[in-house]
Parts: sequence; C-alpha cells; structure tokens
Amino acid sequence: MQTFVDGYLGVVNKLQSKPEIGQQGREAYTTYASSGYTDLESAEKAKKSYEDTLKLDKECLVELDALEKPDEDAEWIADGLYKGVQTIDNSNTEFKNDLEMARDQTVEERSATAQNIQPKMDLWKEGLEKIIESMGSLDDYVKNNGLEGASEIQEWLDTFNEELEMFKQYTSE
Repeated sequence: MQTFVDGYLGVVNKLQSKPEIGQQGREAYTTYASSGYTDLESAEKAKKSYEDTLKLDKECLVELDALEKPDEDAEWIADGLYKGVQTIDNSNTEFKNDLEMARDQTVEERSATAQNIQPKMDLWKEGLEKIIESMGSLDDYVKNNGLEGASEIQEWLDTFNEELEMFKQYTSE
C-alpha cells in the first residue's frame, strides 16, 4: 500500500516538476493576446508549451498506469488522477489546436478563436476537480491504513485548490 502511495505522489511530483513550461506558455499567450493576436511568434511559443506539457503528461500517465494498485480503493484513486489529467490534456489540446491554426487565420478569426476560452477552461476545471477528488481519496486512504504521506498530500491539495480558485474566473461557474 505504501508503495502505491509513494508511486502516486511520485507521479504528481513529476506532473508538477516543470512549472516553467506552463509559465512560459502563459506569458507567451498573454503576449500574443496583448498584441491583438498579431504576434505569431508568441502564439508559436505558447503552442510549444502546450506540446511540452502534453508530452510530460503522457509520460506520467504511463507511469501511473504501471503502478501496482493493491486494492479496489487504490484502483479508484489512480483512475481519478488518470481521468483528471486526461481531461486537462483535452483542454490543452484544444488550446494547442487553436494556436496551430493562427498562421492561417486573419487577425479577426484569431481573436474570435481566442475569445472562446470558456469551454476550454470549463474542461480544464473539470479535470482539476477530478484530481482534487482523487487526492482527497488518497488522503483518506493514507489515514485509514496508517500510511505515510498525509502532509505531502495536504500540500498538494492546498496547491490544487488554490489553482482551482484562480482559474474559476475563466469558467462558467
């Protein structure tokens, strides 16, 4: 059981190990938007950030899938993290695809595409909520089985809940 908890937390740590990728992407996207969607170099940098994130997430999902799950609860917990990451990846893929089209669009089309952010952010929020639910279940699993990791899990829950609150401004909630 402890091996599962350690492996799960290892996957979460790896998922969050390169915050500079997301930061660079956010900065590039902000620059792209601030330019009135004319700065195609920034659009390309933002697209690259999404590609890098998707690649890292795919590696992490393979590791998560390979984790030995000692019981049904562990299966459910791992599945929740898996589905959460996949849902966020679906959102990121939509953002990446929008940016791939930028070179072939007029400025007006780019602007209209970029303004349609809410559905993608709703999807992203849904994925993060699945991750938070999975981590909350992992916290219960650790406590119920006398395992180690509760403090690290709480730190991640706090981090993800803060992130969720920040992103709610872009969602339909």
